[in-house]
Amino acid sequence: MKLSENVEFNRSSLLIDEFREKLPEILKYRYMIVYGMSRRIVASTEAVMSSFSDWDEIAEFRCFDEDGEIHGVLRGEEMTLYTVTDHNISPEEDEIIIEQEYTFGGAEAAFGKKEAVDGEEDGLGNPGKLILRRYLEFDEDGQGHIVLSRCFGFTN
Repeated sequence: MKLSENVEFNRSSLLIDEFREKLPEILKYRYMIVYGMSRRIVASTEAVMSSFSDWDEIAEFRCFDEDGEIHGVLRGEEMTLYTVTDHNISPEEDEIIIEQEYTFGGAEAAFGKKEAVDGEEDGLGNPGKLILRRYLEFDEDGQGHIVLSRCFGFTN
């Protein structure tokens, strides 16, 4: 589905075994937020792929950067994947995009210590502010409402 000339949204589902086989191809963006059954992890995708092996614990994940996001949600024996691609189009270039920053703290480090997103220890495990992109749709009266949100990156 195209939200605008610059923004695409897709949904697909994979069986868990198929998802595990395709992990390197699916997780192509720079950052990850992993929601496990017992913890939340914020790290670079590279760090997660090289050090995290308990994919059975994952309930949900977000893999993202400036170009797009893959949001995976475990539903029974399937991983449902929601993909948004906007190729780093700025809000000034497309009126349906707004960006907002949110404080994102308290995530557990994936590998035994609290660390910032790029691996630089900050003592708090706080990667900074999470940048969210929100995509708007306008009704016949010109009123906008949010139809989709995605993680975009982090800022200090």
